Amino acid sequence: MNEIDEFCELHHILQSKGSDAYFFSIGDTPYVVANRSRSVPEGTRFILASKTRIMQIYEDLCLGLQLDYRGYKDNHLQIKEQKTC
Repeated sequence: MNEIDEFCELHHILQSKGSDAYFFSIGDTPYVVANRSRSVPEGTRFILASKTRIMQIYEDLCLGLQLDYRGYKDNHLQIKEQKTC
């Protein structure tokens, strides 16, 4: 889990106290990745996934890939231009 902690620190990803939720923004879009459903502010994208997938999800979003609710790639959609991470 040290690898995840280091990745989060490097990319300015905030973790909840129990490390079951991660908070970050890419461009103007805020994201929450958590291992259980939770309410998020309007305009925030929620992804239901475990903490072991946070690195892949973040990298996929930085590449401009469109992810589904579970954080899996939707190969048919790609954002035109993603903001830098």
